[in-house]
Amino acid sequence: MSDIHAEPSLTRMKKQRKSNRKPNRRSKRIWQIVLAITIFIIGAVIVYGLYVKGKFDNFVDNIAAPDQDPSVTDTVYGEVVKRKPDIEVTNILLLGTDNRPQLGSLNTDVIMLVSLRPDTQSAIIVSMPRDTYIDPTGWKEGKANGFYAAARKVNKDKAYQYVKDIFSEFYDVPIDYVVEIDFKAFEEIIDAFGGITVDVDMDMRYVDPTDGTDINLQKGRQPLDGKKALDYVRYRKSNDGTRESSDFERNMRQQQVISALVGKVKSIESIFRVGEVLDAAGNHIKTTIPRDDIMTMLKTYVGIKSEQIQFMRLEGTWRLPYVWPHADSLQGIRDALQQHMSLDQ
Repeated sequence: MSDIHAEPSLTRMKKQRKSNRKPNRRSKRIWQIVLAITIFIIGAVIVYGLYVKGKFDNFVDNIAAPDQDPSVTDTVYGEVVKRKPDIEVTNILLLGTDNRPQLGSLNTDVIMLVSLRPDTQSAIIVSMPRDTYIDPTGWKEGKANGFYAAARKVNKDKAYQYVKDIFSEFYDVPIDYVVEIDFKAFEEIIDAFGGITVDVDMDMRYVDPTDGTDINLQKGRQPLDGKKALDYVRYRKSNDGTRESSDFERNMRQQQVISALVGKVKSIESIFRVGEVLDAAGNHIKTTIPRDDIMTMLKTYVGIKSEQIQFMRLEGTWRLPYVWPHADSLQGIRDALQQHMSLDQ
């Protein structure tokens, strides 16, 4: 009797083992697939990371100035000063140049002062009208956008130092570096990011066949590619029925576009466009910033928050042929820059 009952019991146990084995095999296959996908993703990330690193290294090498002794002397306001290797705040003069062959000009139609503070991860970006009247020590008075070209005529190799002195005196703060960006870079960088979205403040129409300018924008929020974004920030005159634009409105648009670009840089989408952006930027940017300083600034400010960026515009009155800066506006900017550099902040 016991043998008869044992045989069905043994059979049931074998069946139970088989039924238990099937899910385990299925589970094992699932984990194998998951592991394979994970390995593939990690491999792809590593390969992409190496690709981006190569692009990034080439970009930095292209735009960086030769390394300098950090204790080297420099000039500010025409006087010799000692530079500190661990300077807290970095002030950078940003010059946007229009190098189109049709124009044969090196006027800087975009002039911005960027003040970066590492301990607070904050920035002040000051823009000024290109026709701003400036009367710097040792130079003939003139429009702000003409001094870089004038400096190159005097001494091409010292042109950046000259403009540093000129605008250091104007803003009453030491300027550490100069960054020159060709308008072509502006256009290509925005295209590399896939365009930006801005609220165009007015209808814009201007055609100039001599240099290929063809600006045609309608008022309203819309996506802009690189060419249209450049048209948006450059628009001044109209020859087809739309209202003309002032330098103050141009400054507002420049800051609007920069803000849109900051948003793009911080988006997930930008991760997959890094290579294109670096290629676009590397061929059209020149700096006086040594490689190590570029690396330090990028690490420090890559995650800067929009609310930590203060935009300021120099206000003035247009009286042909200059924009005469308002004393209170200029002083307000100087005070803000000085406060930004203060150790008490």
